[in-house]
Amino acid sequence: MLSKIVIVEDERIVALNLKQRLIKLGYDIPAMAVSSTQAINAVEASNPDIVLMDIHIEGDMDGVDTAKLLMEKYRTPVIYLTAYSEDSTLDRAKSTKPYGYLLKPFSERELHATIQMALERREYEAKLFKNEHRLRLALSAANMGEWELTGGATKPQMLYAGQADTIFGYAENTFFDTRERFIELVVEEDRPRVNAAIDNSLSENATLYVEFRGCTQDMSQRWLRLQGKTLGHVNKDVQVIGVIQDINERKIIETKLKQASMVFDATCDGILIMTFSGSVLTCNQSFTQITGYTLTDLKGSNPALFQKGREQWTKSTFLKNILRLGNQWRGELDITRKNGESFPALATLVTVKDQHGESSHIILVITDFSAVRNAENKLKYLAHHDPLTELPNRLLTLERLNHAILRGKRHFERVAVLFIDLDNFKWINDSLGHSAGDRLLKVVAANIKACLRADDTIGRLGGDEFLVILDSVEHLESIALVAEKLLNIISRPLILDERTVEISGSIGISVFPDDGRTGEDLVRAADTAMYAAKDAGRNQCEFFTDSMMEKARKYLALNHDLHRGFNAGELALYYQPQVSLKTNRICTLEVLLRWLHPERGLLPASEVIPIAEDCGMIVEIGKWVLMESCKQLARWHEMGIDDVKLAVNVSALQIHKSNFVDTIKTAFTKNSLTFDCCEIEITESTLQHEEKCISVLEELKSLGIGVAIDDFGTGYSCLSSLKLLPIKKLKIDRSFVKDLSEGSNDLAMVEAIIAMAHKLKLTVVAEGVENLEQEELLKRCHCDIIQGYLRYRPLPLDKMTDILREHGGCS
Repeated sequence: MLSKIVIVEDERIVALNLKQRLIKLGYDIPAMAVSSTQAINAVEASNPDIVLMDIHIEGDMDGVDTAKLLMEKYRTPVIYLTAYSEDSTLDRAKSTKPYGYLLKPFSERELHATIQMALERREYEAKLFKNEHRLRLALSAANMGEWELTGGATKPQMLYAGQADTIFGYAENTFFDTRERFIELVVEEDRPRVNAAIDNSLSENATLYVEFRGCTQDMSQRWLRLQGKTLGHVNKDVQVIGVIQDINERKIIETKLKQASMVFDATCDGILIMTFSGSVLTCNQSFTQITGYTLTDLKGSNPALFQKGREQWTKSTFLKNILRLGNQWRGELDITRKNGESFPALATLVTVKDQHGESSHIILVITDFSAVRNAENKLKYLAHHDPLTELPNRLLTLERLNHAILRGKRHFERVAVLFIDLDNFKWINDSLGHSAGDRLLKVVAANIKACLRADDTIGRLGGDEFLVILDSVEHLESIALVAEKLLNIISRPLILDERTVEISGSIGISVFPDDGRTGEDLVRAADTAMYAAKDAGRNQCEFFTDSMMEKARKYLALNHDLHRGFNAGELALYYQPQVSLKTNRICTLEVLLRWLHPERGLLPASEVIPIAEDCGMIVEIGKWVLMESCKQLARWHEMGIDDVKLAVNVSALQIHKSNFVDTIKTAFTKNSLTFDCCEIEITESTLQHEEKCISVLEELKSLGIGVAIDDFGTGYSCLSSLKLLPIKKLKIDRSFVKDLSEGSNDLAMVEAIIAMAHKLKLTVVAEGVENLEQEELLKRCHCDIIQGYLRYRPLPLDKMTDILREHGGCS
């Protein structure tokens, strides 16, 4: 078949001559045109293989503009035949990407060679376009988009996205011009992982594979997979090309299947799946362990497993009952094991509907009560320990950290937190397998634990991250020595699968109270310092110095402010009445500390006490509260308000760091008060130093001063030792009262606490009572006294005095 060529030439004699020459060379000339309009019509009608275009033609457009339109709209190759050779004309013609450019006059040989090369190029580009089109269709069908990344050491990395934009809900080629723009659309938590994968591919010529969550144009999140291959170097730049695929639906299905499989295989409950007619299809291992029946024993049969009382459930009665009771039934059954033994079980029967709404399957779930009891201790252990290393897990580690912080507060001691992350641990998993990685983690965990003191804690937070807690630290140098020791232990060569493996660790260190007052703050600070250690070259430790400096400045400012406020007389006492549910009268006034701050307004005790503890003023302020309370009590007596009883809060530091009993004696004697007109409230945390605390409480009891445990239920008091303590009252913490409602767990807890307290002949006070429903439920539980906003808010002295005058004191 002859190649078709359209001639566009405004000089007709030249066009005819050119046509004859082309026919002689073996080409088909379906049309000739003298203007841009004729050229467009000719191309539309004949679909030629080549257009020979003169630049100077008739019509609204010259040959260059006409060629540009033809190539964009019809993808028709153009060869320029012209006498123009100036630079401006050549530049315009070049911008249209022509298939050739011949200057008149030209030889027949030049013309033929140029046409042949253009035809070859056209055939190649047509195949390329067809292949690209097929690829795009395939990518679209697979919900994929292609991308290309070129990067060098000295210039930014440019990302060409192709159809990848559409994965994110954008039109094609609308925004992916840089790698940074691409990373902006990755969920923030996944960005380090994606950046690391890209960097690894660029630097090590490694295959790129990473799954992550991306933010689409409508701000929703979808799971995506980025795959790529390093092609080599282009102009000294590394070039990576690959695809991005939407795997969100697959992730959802995988998660659901994994969850369902994990539930089926891991649950301690026995699960049996049957057809609706009662024929067994499958069961899990727990069912076999509980009943003794294997799947081979049960499959396809309808065994007589179920008894309800003395009635044996046959196939027909079983199905009748489940149909009669609805789609789900839950209750207690007697189940017969394979060996003939019968045991009680909590059973749930559920019918499963098919797509037509018809019952198709029955699921039976059973729980052996005895097995549950035996598993309680194991579950408790697993809830607080890492199953691989047997170290405390994140939950228990953070709990121990909080306990260490409490001890540090009481004794004014430092607590150090060392956040350890193994360097390049992913390499172990990738090269030797996860089994080898697990063995390495166990060895490292054991080595770290072996070089710590018995009182220190090591826990595994997850993955290759560990947390070490050092109690009672005196010097920062000693922390650094421990960290260096740990680095040496971690970097010891290990033998895994007959291979010597060397690994290192990066350690970030934070210190209480310099870097934070809470466990969360300290872990965050140590984590930040750990990343600084990695950035500094790995296999080293870093202290969280920036935070220490800022904390020190804040500490000095708060210290100075509280000293100033105390000396300026800005501290005041408020009073909140406690009301007897039996007499409906005020029985006690709790003394509450307030700070009349000149800038921040009225500050509650919850903001004042921590500052006082930090700056060492808590004993002094506590003494002032006690003295002022006794003075005011004496003033009320002088006013004729005699029947008043106060409850004064005392911190653990006052009991353990001062001559507390002598202070009380002085306050009462100086104001001519009897000891029975006041009681002391202590928190459960104070009881952790039981030996010291009990001796003080015994002295108070001998004086006739009552003692109440405040915020009961939130601390660490041992119930077995509660009966030994010389106390008269328990104050139930407001956290149990806040959500108190009929049938709630909180109501059950409150009932148990009140019953236990009354058995021990203790009076019970409920804190935080804010509505009538709470009061009615507490009455029903036989609570003795309530305190909260429902009856009275904390009141200043003048308002409290007016109420006492009106009620004639307390009763």
